[in-house]
Amino acid sequence: MAQEYIYLNESNESGKLALNNDVFKEITNISIGHVEGCYCSSKKEKDNVQIKINDDKLLVNVNVKLKHGININQTCEKLQNKIFLNIFQTTDIKPEVINIKVVGFVNE
Repeated sequence: MAQEYIYLNESNESGKLALNNDVFKEITNISIGHVEGCYCSSKKEKDNVQIKINDDKLLVNVNVKLKHGININQTCEKLQNKIFLNIFQTTDIKPEVINIKVVGFVNE
């Protein structure tokens, strides 16, 4: 699979600065762990988050499991906000779309 990159600035005499899609996957996976009641859907990191970069626009798709009995809408909204904020604060890039897919529930 070809690596996808987002370029952070125009070329200058030093070259180009770009971020690989794996950077965004890692930030997103960390964000999942910081929202109460959200859990990674799989132990394999690549199965939790899919990143697409089209025309320098960042699209994030996330599969999560939620704590049984938690408010799904509020929790997914918190997760979207957390992912957006973490990616923006870390990279200065605003994700165009963040899709959250609930694939199951966890009993605690």
